[in-house]
Amino acid sequence: MIKKIILILLWYSIVYSQSPIDFGKRVATKIIDDTSFEFYTQIQKPSSGLQIINFKQNYPNKSADVVYAFSEIISGETEDVLFGVSSSSALKIWINDELLFSGVGDSLNYSNVAYSMYEFKNYFTAHLNKGANDILIKMDNKEGAILALAPIYDDGLLKSETSFSIVSLFKDDKPNSNWLLIGFQNESFENILPPEKAFTQNYFYQDKYYNWILSKSNLILNDVIKENVPFQSHSYFEWHYANGQMLLGMFNVYDLTKDSKLLEYIKKNISVTSQNYDYFKYQYEVLNEKAGFNNRLYRKMMLDDTGAPALAILEANLRGIDKSSRFILDDVADYIMNKQVRLEDGTFCRPEPKKMSIWADDLFMSVPFLLRYANLTNDAKYFDEATNQIKIFSAKLRDKETGLYYHGWFSENNQHSPIHWGRANGWLIWAISETLSILPESHNDYKTVKKIYLDHINALVKYQNESGLWNQVLDNKETFEETSASSMFIMAIARGINNKWLPESYKDFAIKGWNAITNRIKVDGTVNGICQGTGIGDNIEFYQTRKTPPSDPRGLGAVLSASVEIQKLINK
Repeated sequence: MIKKIILILLWYSIVYSQSPIDFGKRVATKIIDDTSFEFYTQIQKPSSGLQIINFKQNYPNKSADVVYAFSEIISGETEDVLFGVSSSSALKIWINDELLFSGVGDSLNYSNVAYSMYEFKNYFTAHLNKGANDILIKMDNKEGAILALAPIYDDGLLKSETSFSIVSLFKDDKPNSNWLLIGFQNESFENILPPEKAFTQNYFYQDKYYNWILSKSNLILNDVIKENVPFQSHSYFEWHYANGQMLLGMFNVYDLTKDSKLLEYIKKNISVTSQNYDYFKYQYEVLNEKAGFNNRLYRKMMLDDTGAPALAILEANLRGIDKSSRFILDDVADYIMNKQVRLEDGTFCRPEPKKMSIWADDLFMSVPFLLRYANLTNDAKYFDEATNQIKIFSAKLRDKETGLYYHGWFSENNQHSPIHWGRANGWLIWAISETLSILPESHNDYKTVKKIYLDHINALVKYQNESGLWNQVLDNKETFEETSASSMFIMAIARGINNKWLPESYKDFAIKGWNAITNRIKVDGTVNGICQGTGIGDNIEFYQTRKTPPSDPRGLGAVLSASVEIQKLINK
């Protein structure tokens, strides 16, 4: 009886004080105020990881037929290190005066397959001494030479402890490059030229002096992040999966409030991407600024880079308020359907943390896009792809004992990761609730998806705390209570009641949860308690020690969407 009275009081406190959508508008306003939509110019910095040497940028128009690059590889210990290498033309590589690689070129055939993970066509192993190790690279530049080189582990992960530097060659100045370059004109690649004999500051060769130069520094554009905003990791207008779901939440708030400033913000966000598409593609592909603004839009190595970031553009196209960016949507759809890594049964997967791993996150990174793209193109195959992924993800990731979902599943040993991470479950239930909202009820898989939704909701409500929130690890009360997952669950429950997938009796879970979320929204609209981006871990400590940056966009879309669904629930 006491519990029922408390819930009634909570209900009235929401209805008759500040409404849920007021909180949503407060969060949305903070996002708008914190976004600059501005760029600044900076000198391109040398990469600390993958090394790309663009000789033809430094020696254009056949100004040098044979070119060399010199640097030092800094190693923390004496060890054997694996290197991946790819080049546009013939090359040789010496480390500590030993020729370790010779090749004819592979048209720069390498790929970034996951975060800090690379695949190359060619590899070699070098024995490095502790400290500095000389590296000399020779390339045929008659058609323009470009090289990609990276120290990696056996699984392709970048070996970040191994670095490149020429700082020791300079007394006072700190060069803005990792490489010295030198080029020789009217020479054959087969000729043995002075740098192969010894490294000196300059060479007198064929009655002419040749001098090393610093690799050219480009001017690049980067996005401005205001100094006084709480979230500093990346801007709110960069192409990013977190921003994609944030903008989807912004659309949801706009639909309920018709506040024009929200729609104008979304339009501006989209226009920055579409109007600057060609320049930032040039910056990524030609200037090789691989970590620059909107780099994920061009690398397209995973669903994080494609489906989720495109949600706002897709919504805008469906609503007829944007046509200029349709080409981006078609490109994303092609990636998801034809290029995304899959298991043999067609399941979306990733090459990390183990080969061919299923991530629960990827259901949200793909399904909401596929559903909307099906409506945009009037092609039901995208509905079929979405529901098929839901069924397989459920079969592979669901814990039959608890009804919760594991964060990952590994094909190499047919085992789950051991943790029921909150936001992983949140991504899943959000994607499934999107499916029930968009998928025609006549679709063959509608009832199956609805059962998956109901089973998941009934498992989740058992783990809601008295506070109204859920834990970072759902079945471990010692882990912190987390905002983004809780908001996703609240949104999915309220949406279920609003659409009559769930009975009215579930409203207590939603209202209790929302009341707790409001305590995490500050007066200025900052949202606290959102877990940062998180890979698949193998123990509770990994998840418990994750940081919670204020107003991390990974949870803002869920908070905005939850405010809408709770408001609709109250309005009923």
